Amino acid sequence: MVFLIASPLLNPTVLGLLVYTFNLQVAILYFVTATVVAVIAGWLLQKFGFENSVKAEAMLGREESIGCSSSCGSGKPSQEHLLVRMFKNAAFDFKRAFPYLMIGVNIGAFVYGFVPTEIITAVAGAENPFAVPAAAFIGVPLYITVESLIALSSVLLAKGMGMGALIALIGSAGASITEVILLKSLFKNKLIITFLFVVFGMAVTAGYAYQLILA
Repeated sequence: MVFLIASPLLNPTVLGLLVYTFNLQVAILYFVTATVVAVIAGWLLQKFGFENSVKAEAMLGREESIGCSSSCGSGKPSQEHLLVRMFKNAAFDFKRAFPYLMIGVNIGAFVYGFVPTEIITAVAGAENPFAVPAAAFIGVPLYITVESLIALSSVLLAKGMGMGALIALIGSAGASITEVILLKSLFKNKLIITFLFVVFGMAVTAGYAYQLILA
């Protein structure tokens, strides 16, 4: 879960764009907030036994990845056999996840293509006292990468979005509808809801942290 939370938000491209678009202080604040929230969330999920929220069928059909088949014998499997197992597992995962991925892509593309930026900036404008949580809430259904969102940041700021709200919007992009629907093929609802809550909480924390520390 730490990997799922942190990987879309803390890759080198995102951090580099934050430094280039804003400044080093914003990038450091964003990095520290996302890292701390991700690590604490992962530890708590493990402590409270959320392993039970992984669907049993998520591992069905993956015997090749769990144990060695009879063709391996008692010795170490050959590199060729490992490659065959790897491609079989990849094909199995792709076939299982593809319908979920297509549903998520279509919903996200509709939201991204037909919701004007004016609506976003009106709801999450600088004059709105609840702009930070509103921006975090808006960011979840947007099917857009964090990198693309940073590139659009100057437009959103020019249309009236506050900087704290923009940071929250960028942070919440780690849980798009596409990703959530895809995770539905692996996790039970309890874990998906918790994942959304963690990403939303991280985004809101980062937004308010900017307002309190750097604004």
